[in-house]
Amino acid sequence: MAKGSSLPFFPEIYYKAAGGICRHLNRLVGNIEELSLVEIQERTSTKGVFAKGWSFPFNVDDHKVILGIFLRNCFPLSPPDVYLLEPHEKMAIQYPHVELSGRLCLLGPQDNAYPALNDAMCRDLCNNLLDATANLLRDNFSSKNSDHFVQEFLSYWANFCRLKQTPMKHRWSLLKISIKRSRVVSHLTLTGDKKAGYLLAENQEDGVAWAKNVFGPDVKVYTQPAAFLWLKEGLMPGLYPLRNKHLRALLSLADDAAAEVLLACTPTKRQKAIRKVAKGRRNDLPICFGFDTEHGPALAGLLALPPSRNQGPKTSSGYWQPGMSNLIQRQFFGLGGEILPFNITRVDGDWLGFRGGDNSASEKKQVLSESHVVLVGAGSLGSRVAEMLCAAGVGQLTILDHDDMEAGNIGRHLLGVDTIRGNKAKETSRALLRRFPHLSLNGIPLKWEEALNIPKHKEELLGADLILSTTGELQSNLFLNRFLVSHSRKRPVPDTIFAWAEAYCCAGKAVLVNSVSGCLECGIEGERTVKSEACTFPRERLLKTLVPACGDSFMPYGALEMNPIASMTAKFSIEVILGELESPSQRVYVAAASMISAHDGRESDWAADFLPPRHEGTFFTAPWDQDKDCHVCRS
Repeated sequence: MAKGSSLPFFPEIYYKAAGGICRHLNRLVGNIEELSLVEIQERTSTKGVFAKGWSFPFNVDDHKVILGIFLRNCFPLSPPDVYLLEPHEKMAIQYPHVELSGRLCLLGPQDNAYPALNDAMCRDLCNNLLDATANLLRDNFSSKNSDHFVQEFLSYWANFCRLKQTPMKHRWSLLKISIKRSRVVSHLTLTGDKKAGYLLAENQEDGVAWAKNVFGPDVKVYTQPAAFLWLKEGLMPGLYPLRNKHLRALLSLADDAAAEVLLACTPTKRQKAIRKVAKGRRNDLPICFGFDTEHGPALAGLLALPPSRNQGPKTSSGYWQPGMSNLIQRQFFGLGGEILPFNITRVDGDWLGFRGGDNSASEKKQVLSESHVVLVGAGSLGSRVAEMLCAAGVGQLTILDHDDMEAGNIGRHLLGVDTIRGNKAKETSRALLRRFPHLSLNGIPLKWEEALNIPKHKEELLGADLILSTTGELQSNLFLNRFLVSHSRKRPVPDTIFAWAEAYCCAGKAVLVNSVSGCLECGIEGERTVKSEACTFPRERLLKTLVPACGDSFMPYGALEMNPIASMTAKFSIEVILGELESPSQRVYVAAASMISAHDGRESDWAADFLPPRHEGTFFTAPWDQDKDCHVCRS
């Protein structure tokens, strides 16, 4: 034990409260035994967590158990822990809400933190703890709460995997849980310098693309078919498979296609011979299964190993599966076959982007996953917006930017020092692919004007669901606006958002146009200035900061100032993709007055009509007024 590792953090209140707990436990149950720190560590499988603990016999109806109550070294700011000391072996998959260590997962007053405990509070806490423990154990012993095994299946299956003590590499899943039927899927073994692990995918192509996005192009992939079984009801611990003959219970819960799926995945003699030659390949059968619960679908897996030679199935044993082919019976239902359970980590787009979500959002998720956004500009604004669009679940993103990363970009950009001198578009798409490998991202190291000369890229631009320009360069935006307006006379063009930050990031704007009901130049006047600027500054303050290089300058602002504008632009874009906004319109951000005045600026008269009094930074939506005399879209 490390020196001082179990000493209480607040000894002046700890020992007083612990004494109160001890007195009232003695009064309530009697015969309590105080445990040493070594005994506490052995009983709880922890080290340096608890500083006090007692054990005592406890009767619940006709059941006698040994309980332990332990106080963490931050008590009373953390509640006491209750452990089932005897018996607790394998209790984690026999009774709900019992951890492998024997700790009981109690709900109620014991979740509270107490800055201090007087004698009356210690008495109430002990009463509540014992009442909650008795109620939980009574429900467990009577099987009253056995349905919790299904509703919280993933926790109990994880305990089952740990009890089996089978070393298993990590398994990821790209499977579409929304497809609720048994089917053949792909099981990919990923190898390389990083020892990547395993991946379940709907098909080999999706799996390989995901693996290369995450682990690089040098990852090696070996693919074999796997069975995905959809169960009509949840799996209880009594049906957790221990041997291949127990697969019958799993099949009895699965849909009608399960037997056919298993047959399709069973290796033939030729496949077995090929696998035998391949180094390290086994003739195993990966099986993934899923079912619905009140809290969403559950997903888990197991590896069925074929039985030893001459240990084929025997009809007298009672586990011959009617209707099952002899091939499957011989391969996976023999006496010697073993089951290796494993946990599955979901990395499919629905889980990563929406955490499963609810049914009401399924249509929106589908629209986003099938949408294609072309992002023009991957600078401090564009890179952050790209990240948010990926996290929101936009399925395809094409990024256009000819510029390279410089050291001065790092503090305001998504990318880091390792990408200096790399192209912004390509490096941004690579970085996002490593984080969102289920999406389709493409970085094109060209100006959008140059990309138009390449038919493939031109069609990509004009065939998108949304074009989003974040370059912040008025000249480039005006050029793009005129191109889209002229092209819209030949064929429909995508909705377009022009987004930029005003001086010092004191304000930001995202303008939606569709080239039919208005364009960007409808809101531009005079000397190429925006009619509806949110902030105004003295002309001398708008001069950019020069650096000691020919023609090089920048607008100073910190690392955080762009974030509200980026989140506003991303949310605005999502609303446009989902058809929740009408064109033309604009979303505007205005920073706190203190930030604007620090740069000798003020809120414009136009913005003042939309701003609440004494705000500390706010957003609003306003029309982007159409100009009936616009020489671009009305000519």
